[in-house]
Amino acid sequence: MTSPIDLAHRSRERVRGRRRVWLRRLVLVVVALAVVAVGLVGLAQSPVFSVRTVAVSGNKTVPAGQIRQAAAVPLNVPLARVDTAAIAQRVSVIPGVGSVDVRVELPDTVSIAVSERVVAFVTNQNKKFQWVDPSGQVFNETAQRPGGSVLGQLSGNDGQLRADVATVAQALSPKLRGQTKQITASGPDSIEIALTSGSKIVWGSADSSPLKGQVADALVNTKASVYDVSAPANPTTRQ
Repeated sequence: MTSPIDLAHRSRERVRGRRRVWLRRLVLVVVALAVVAVGLVGLAQSPVFSVRTVAVSGNKTVPAGQIRQAAAVPLNVPLARVDTAAIAQRVSVIPGVGSVDVRVELPDTVSIAVSERVVAFVTNQNKKFQWVDPSGQVFNETAQRPGGSVLGQLSGNDGQLRADVATVAQALSPKLRGQTKQITASGPDSIEIALTSGSKIVWGSADSSPLKGQVADALVNTKASVYDVSAPANPTTRQ
């Protein structure tokens, strides 16, 4: 008859045996993963996976050639040695580029995806149209006014004032944009919108612009020469 001591001993041996089997399997898996990792690193460092192509996407106004030139991606360099952060930094310096994503793709490609800055409004300077983004940054200049853009006239060259006018421009509904002749800003609290009808909207500061845009959109349905939304909770009109 088997004693309780023998049964306990056999049970412990089975547990130890299962533990040894599990540890051996774990070691084999770790070794296999290490071998694969070393192999992948070796392949990545291999001339087989070197840079031969620089792909650019997402650009519409910024030429792909300009992006490639700024990126200065070294060719015939193993993909593992490509400094994607440095490439992104160089491309981000281009005025028309808002954000950059750089990745390496097997077997031989560096992919550069850009998001371009968008036009909030334009100013007319020396017979050239300067494009201004929502942050107030001037990022392009063309002889022709971009279609659908709002024209702004600012006093001085204040970046914050440009940002304020951009905020106002973005608060305009499509209907108001179509009726806008020009946004003028002689100061941060003196923003006005000249309408194609000859009337004007007194906007005041860029504060509460989304609300002011909604109020102005409804107010222009009333015939008047002046629409004052500088205090959007208490708008007024004047003949």
